[in-house]
Formats: sequence, structure tokens, C-alpha cells
Amino acid sequence: MRPVIAISGLVLAAMLAALAYGFLAGDGWSEVRALTAYPWFNVTIVDVYAGLVLFGVWIAYRERPLAATLWIVALLALGNVLAALYALLAAARSRGDWSRFWLGRRAPGSG
Repeated sequence: MRPVIAISGLVLAAMLAALAYGFLAGDGWSEVRALTAYPWFNVTIVDVYAGLVLFGVWIAYRERPLAATLWIVALLALGNVLAALYALLAAARSRGDWSRFWLGRRAPGSG
């Protein structure tokens, strides 16, 4: 479980740093409008959101409906920074049990 915690923590820190840089140095929507003219930018956006949808399916499986809905909405709004946070919390809550990490409330013995 330590590798999951370490990787999730590093991804979370990197994403927070990248977001801070983007907000401080970037020009927001004007840059996005310019980038949408490039096909590979659009491919990258589809790729990112496809991954977020897959991650959302995992969240939906692990959590109760209301919690899953809130996590998924936040995931689609905040992207991989939230995915890293969720994985970090899931790893911490699993207490080293891989079954509990992957299955959440559905893991044997979770109640």
C-alpha cells in the first residue's frame, strides 16, 4: 500500500503545483480557445476525460450513491488532482488491505 500512497501523494503535489503555475502564469480561456484549433489538444482532452470516466466508475463501485455522485462531479470538475486525492484517501482507509482498497465498502468484512 505504501507505493500507492507515495505515488498518489506525488501526483497530488505535482498537480497542485501545475495548477498553481497555470493560474498564476496563464491566460485561462483565451489559451484554451487558441489550443482547440489543434487536433492533438482535442485528442488529449478526450483522453483525459475518458480516463476520468473510468476512474469515476471505480468510485461509483466503491462508494454509496450520494458519496459517489459528489466525488464524480468533483472529479470531472477538478480532474486528476482529485483522482490522486481519492486514491490517497482510499489507500489510507484500506489500512494495507488491497481488497478494501479496490472494493471499498464491497470488500469482504467491510460491513
